[in-house]
Amino acid sequence: MEEKMTHDLSENETHRKRICKKSQTKKIRLEKTRNYI
Repeated sequence: MEEKMTHDLSENETHRKRICKKSQTKKIRLEKTRNYI
């Protein structure tokens, strides 16, 4: 039971990191487009 909990936690962590990465790339893209204008 405890093992599953830690597994879920790690899964959530990787998922969160992925989302963070996505938002970061979005920000970078926005910055680039702003520089174009």
